[in-house]
Amino acid sequence: MSNTILVTGLDGSGKSTFFSKLREIKKPAFALLNLPKIDVNVFADNIDLYRTGRFINTLSDIADEKQQSFIKGLTLFASMVFFRDLHNHLVGKRVKTIFCERHPLIDAPVYAQFYAPRMNPDALDNEVLHLLDRSFSDQFMLVLAKVGKDKRLTHTSISGSICQFIYTHFHVKQQETYRRLPQIFNVTVPDSIYYLEARPDVLMNRILKRHKSQPHETKSILSAFRDAYEKVFLDVQKIGSCQVTRVDASDFKKLDVFFEMIKDEV
Repeated sequence: MSNTILVTGLDGSGKSTFFSKLREIKKPAFALLNLPKIDVNVFADNIDLYRTGRFINTLSDIADEKQQSFIKGLTLFASMVFFRDLHNHLVGKRVKTIFCERHPLIDAPVYAQFYAPRMNPDALDNEVLHLLDRSFSDQFMLVLAKVGKDKRLTHTSISGSICQFIYTHFHVKQQETYRRLPQIFNVTVPDSIYYLEARPDVLMNRILKRHKSQPHETKSILSAFRDAYEKVFLDVQKIGSCQVTRVDASDFKKLDVFFEMIKDEV
């Protein structure tokens, strides 16, 4: 049985750097599951998951190109919906440890705070929704099937129906939905969580050095996300035994110490 470790944190906390270093370690004892940007080469031996990864990555690229928050929301949601399939594939390889970047029960409710209110299909561009359908109709239908909504579309477009699901369940009915997250995504909590923690102003300084940013990457939103993670960690303790370890991500030297500790364990 594989041990699932989640390494998460706000944007700019050093997750990408950590996983890049971990990827350089050539050991068969562990595997990496990066979300929402998926390393499709990890799933080259499974054509369906490889195509799923390509679909999610392409959707993410379109969101960045068009600077459309709802497309980024679709991307994040799709990656969470397929988490179980991607994770189970790695479990089937009998690796000792699976390191995950993002998890449906931890990160979905945090990022839904920003994206779900922006997913009301009545307020979205129908032309863009139907354009997405023409490119990804089969994949979007599979997303709906995964959450048990493949019988009846709630919008004139398939992608709009997914937006409707996210808007209704993660915004209008969010408290009811959050209690049902294990059933919606059909997953359990990770075995352990490492939370890379730093002040929003520190994170923004790092983010601003990049060439591009995401719609949610503002100081006020990151502050709200920080509070949301605290609540999620309390809720997680109620649905499963999971240790949450906080890692000081305000200093890259401390992140290096964290990496060396993890490296010695794999």
